[in-house]
Amino acid sequence: AVKRSRAESSAPGQELWPKEEWVSILAPFLTPAVAAQEFYKWGFNAQSPPRPQMTQLTRLAKRWLQPEHCSPEQVLEKVVTHHFLQTLPPELQKAVGLKEPATTKTMIEATEAAQTVLARDGSRGASPQVGSGA
Repeated sequence: AVKRSRAESSAPGQELWPKEEWVSILAPFLTPAVAAQEFYKWGFNAQSPPRPQMTQLTRLAKRWLQPEHCSPEQVLEKVVTHHFLQTLPPELQKAVGLKEPATTKTMIEATEAAQTVLARDGSRGASPQVGSGA
């Protein structure tokens, strides 16, 4: 008989781990960008003890922000640029995100360039014009 791994012997659709544990199990393999998304998606589960949840959230934050490799200013820049990107209108978010800006300066430049392109395309009828926001 062929010996099967745990994953192979599972019935289709059967999960090997509780869904709440997936992030902590996969966290070492997440890129910083994915870890940032998981950090912001994270939510407290009243059915689980708070201590492991705080540990999970802290691991996600460390995986995203990589404080052992960054200065406090670089950590701050990551938080600010990520939040800025997440609050842009969807069409700008997509265009700016493709540039993967890592600093506030490159975030502003990418946003301004995307606004210019979207406004130009909007005046041709290709997409709605995007305002300056503030």
